[in-house]
Amino acid sequence: MRSNSQLFFPLLLAFLLLQTSCFTRQDRHAENTSTEATETVPKTTEKVPASKPTSTSEKQITSIPKVNVFLEVSGGMVGFMPKGGAASQATNFQKSVAGLLTEVNYNKAVQSKDFYFIREKNGTSQLQKSTYNEVLKTVSAGISNPALGTELPEMLEQILKESGKSQAVSVIVSDFIYGPSDKTKFNIIPQLIRGALNEAQNKDLVVSVFADQSAFTGSFHPAVKQPVAKRELKGTKMPYYVWVIGPQEEVILFNQKVFKNLPEQQAHFGFNYPEPAFEALTKLKPSGNVYCSERKPSGGCKSVTINPQKDTPVEFEIGVNLSSLPTPLQNADFLKKNLQLNGKGFSGTIISVKQANAKDPAQEKYSHLVRVRITQAIAKSGQLTLTLPDNQGDWVNQWTTQNDNNPVAHPGKTFKLKEVLAGVQSLYSEQRNVFSISLNFIKAND
Repeated sequence: MRSNSQLFFPLLLAFLLLQTSCFTRQDRHAENTSTEATETVPKTTEKVPASKPTSTSEKQITSIPKVNVFLEVSGGMVGFMPKGGAASQATNFQKSVAGLLTEVNYNKAVQSKDFYFIREKNGTSQLQKSTYNEVLKTVSAGISNPALGTELPEMLEQILKESGKSQAVSVIVSDFIYGPSDKTKFNIIPQLIRGALNEAQNKDLVVSVFADQSAFTGSFHPAVKQPVAKRELKGTKMPYYVWVIGPQEEVILFNQKVFKNLPEQQAHFGFNYPEPAFEALTKLKPSGNVYCSERKPSGGCKSVTINPQKDTPVEFEIGVNLSSLPTPLQNADFLKKNLQLNGKGFSGTIISVKQANAKDPAQEKYSHLVRVRITQAIAKSGQLTLTLPDNQGDWVNQWTTQNDNNPVAHPGKTFKLKEVLAGVQSLYSEQRNVFSISLNFIKAND
């Protein structure tokens, strides 16, 4: 027995050691696997840089299925398109519109396209299907058989019906002078335009209006016929317009990728812009008692603690990414004039708007810096709200006239342009803000 016991215990000990060893290896493998997975995720997250917001079109589409281009060739358009020649110089209209036609025809963002003339026949507006080469030739060489003037509401209604057949984006080139033969219609221009564009509202389409000027030489037919019904002009600056109508994503892509050298004068109707990325940059040259009191991992600082004093106001920067907005809405001077600081529980103002420094890591996610000054915190907490109203800009008023009979004396104006665009605006039930963003604030104890 003693001999067997001496043999048994070593064997038992070896067996237990073997089991323990096997268990320990499996358990250690499981622990290592779990630990590595747990540690890898944060490390990967830390290495991924913060992504910059992209525009709506970049997120959703990369091409436009169909574009229809319409060029008005009435007698009123002849002066924009003098006959070309070796000794003649192309007008701004000819150069700009030829460039637009070429981009539509060859740009890879446009999958399919058609070209039309807008004519007049038997007193009504008519659309005549053409080709890129013919329309381009007309822009360069002039209108050979100009039609009578077309009624603007009727023209818009026919264009939308035509483009609706193939769900195409409509691009319309015209002087957009509306001088109805029935003078009683002068008082209801917004209502007539709104009715003509009803198809756009039914299909949730948006409208971009681009305005430019060009030398005009030839017969000008004013909407106001007194004291004369026609004037001969020679190189007078006259406005012309390009309207782009279609689904929001396709119109944004067209404006960004196809319509090169956009005019500065623009108006955009019916757009729903995404909320821009923003945060308080309280470490970027602050002034007074201010610091971040709430920082979200993905959104940055969304709440600040402030303590403005009578002689020491608080100042700090708010970074905002406006890169998806139309170019004029990104203009720093425009933003300084139109951006509003409101909210509740404080007194303050915007003191500057400037382009962000893309080379600074603290600013690289943002296109603009808005510096605010808070002079008084009335409540213990509240909100600082930056709002950009959907204003169309001063140019609309500047380019509008109620009497276009003498453009030499008052060049660069279009008859009742403001009323025409008011008709477009009335398609959309409410006046939207381009954006409205809010920061919370807490008043620090004195």
